Parts: sequence; C-alpha cells; structure tokens
Amino acid sequence: MVVEVARATVTLSRVELSGALSATVNGLAVELERAVSLLRNADTVTVMDETLAPQIIGKARAARLHSIMGRVGLPSFQHYGLAAAALCEPFPLDSLASLTEQEARRVWAHLCRCYPSARQHAA
Repeated sequence: MVVEVARATVTLSRVELSGALSATVNGLAVELERAVSLLRNADTVTVMDETLAPQIIGKARAARLHSIMGRVGLPSFQHYGLAAAALCEPFPLDSLASLTEQEARRVWAHLCRCYPSARQHAA
C-alpha cells in the first residue's frame, strides 16, 4: 500500500561552466545542499534535460583579436567578415566575444594564413 508519493522538480544550474551551482526545487530557490539531498534520497531520478553551453572567449580576448587585426592592416569593418570566412559562415558575425575557444582558434589560424605578420603582433 502506497500512502503518499512526493514529486519534486530539481534544477541545478550555473551561469559559467566553472562557476558555482545554484538550485531550485519546484521553481523556488533553495540551498544547494537541500537540492542534492533530495536527489540522493529519491527512489527515482529522471534527467529531463542537460545543457552544457560552451565557454566563450569574452570581451577582453575579443578586443585583443580586434587589435591584432587592426595592426596587420585589416580595416575594422572587415574583422567580422574575416571571422565568418574562417568559420565558413555565410554572413559576418555580430561579435567576436561570443566565439568559443575552438572557433577563436580557427579565426586565429585563418588570420595568420591571410596575414602572416599577425603572429608578430600577438607577442
């Protein structure tokens, strides 16, 4: 005989991949320990979704990339087009700061192929 069945929706999330976890239970913020305790003591746990967003390079690194592009003689209005070409995108990008590490490396390699002096400006 089952007397009571309790169900809870536990959500663990973080803003940055290396950042601290936050927790909610049934949509309400709770201490992380409380959420983890619910998960550990549950008879059944069903993972509904798991999303790991890639880390982006951010503004400081994008600014450095823009600076190097300018130093090698690439006009600022062409920076996004060069990045799009490196990534085989049909349209110029909106932001270099939103590139992932892998994308940034592809853009860097393309820049160095097109403008070999870029390596000198990076030092």
